[in-house]
Amino acid sequence: MSTVKQEGIFTVILSLCVNIVLASVKCSVGVIANSHALIADGIHSLTDIAGDIAAIIGIRFAHLPKDDDHPYGHYRFSTLATLFISTLVLSFCIGLAWHSLKNLMLGTATEIPGVAAAWVAGIALIIKETFYHFARR
Repeated sequence: MSTVKQEGIFTVILSLCVNIVLASVKCSVGVIANSHALIADGIHSLTDIAGDIAAIIGIRFAHLPKDDDHPYGHYRFSTLATLFISTLVLSFCIGLAWHSLKNLMLGTATEIPGVAAAWVAGIALIIKETFYHFARR
């Protein structure tokens, strides 16, 4: 296994672990603190989990050697994984916008979220920013 592939898979698996923890905490605290924004962010972290799984599969297939069916290699699998991730995030955004507009049009009242939601969002932001800088290296 090449070093590039090993580093890529390690980074994505680490991202997967971080996203599992963040999704669990954000969704749980979002429900407890009555924060629709934190719940939405938790669901976004769930799409990140699906994206991480797609990335692992994409990396794995993209590094397969050339064969008779793929004389130029399997590099397009990573493009396919990226397309899947993009479609997943776009679907989530459309669903979130639809739900938000529906509540806005119906005049659905929402309660003010608890302060725990702000703390979790802030800590999650720091974790994601730190991971971003780690993954870029």
